[in-house]
Amino acid sequence: MAYFKNGTFPTDPWDQGLEGDARHCLLTLAEWLERRDAGQSLPSPLGLALEPGFAVEGLHEHVQHIDLITIAFPKFTDGRGYSMAWLLRSRLGYKGELRAVGDVLFDEMQFMVRCGFDAFDIADPDTLRLLKEGRRGAFDRFYQPGLEPEIPEGTRPWARRPAGPRAGNLA
Repeated sequence: MAYFKNGTFPTDPWDQGLEGDARHCLLTLAEWLERRDAGQSLPSPLGLALEPGFAVEGLHEHVQHIDLITIAFPKFTDGRGYSMAWLLRSRLGYKGELRAVGDVLFDEMQFMVRCGFDAFDIADPDTLRLLKEGRRGAFDRFYQPGLEPEIPEGTRPWARRPAGPRAGNLA
């Protein structure tokens, strides 16, 4: 998989699991709960890997201590991760990195950004090719509200366009 953030392919600082001398530790939900419930110290910085369908509201007391949350997309037709991202950003006020992993496709990335994702682990070869060619999302008008400031489009208040410089860009 290739790590994509801020329009580039930087080196990913996060390692999976508890083994080794990782500077950044990404835990599964089971690992995190086990350590937390046992009163064990948690690594810092801390990353948490979530599967689709997890009730993110249960993290409300902890989000300020989590530096990275990954949300899995096991197949492109599974949209539960969009809702999870929206809830984390809008209701829980999560400020850390929010990364989509799994079956992340080019056509969906712009909408993932609108829901709160700011990084991606990409395996799809066509998506990788398009991003490496410098292609970005083609839409600049939307029907659903996004997390960033938007301006109603003329006399159609239900049509919105981004108010800031990220219009049409991917994270």
